Amino acid sequence: MRFNQFVLRMLDGPFHRFLPRGLVAITYTAPVSGRTIRLPAQCVADRTRLLIVAGQPERKTWWRTFRHPYPAQLLYRGSRSNAVGRVLREPERSRALETYLGTYRGNRRGMQPSTPVIAFESRPQEGEARGPAP
Repeated sequence: MRFNQFVLRMLDGPFHRFLPRGLVAITYTAPVSGRTIRLPAQCVADRTRLLIVAGQPERKTWWRTFRHPYPAQLLYRGSRSNAVGRVLREPERSRALETYLGTYRGNRRGMQPSTPVIAFESRPQEGEARGPAP
């Protein structure tokens, strides 16, 4: 089993408590192929949203789906929620990146001025009131 699949299984079960707090599972439908994409990521909770930095963006494609607001489902700390993700633009991106790097100081290496930061904000389900911050 690949490492990402192992982490996703851990996040989806009772053992999520043994993983670092900043791990989240992102699930979304690829806009072109229609495939369900599920991947783990490291995040930082920032008020009402989760921030994720797409390190080495030239080697990854998932984050491009969120260049415009796009729906996703998040599994964070054992709870599922619907969200909308979007790549942040300046100056909001720089502030969000500093928030992220304030938590993960060791991740500064390799960050470029163009490194994408994706914000996922809760989206209430039909008939549901907006809940508290993640």
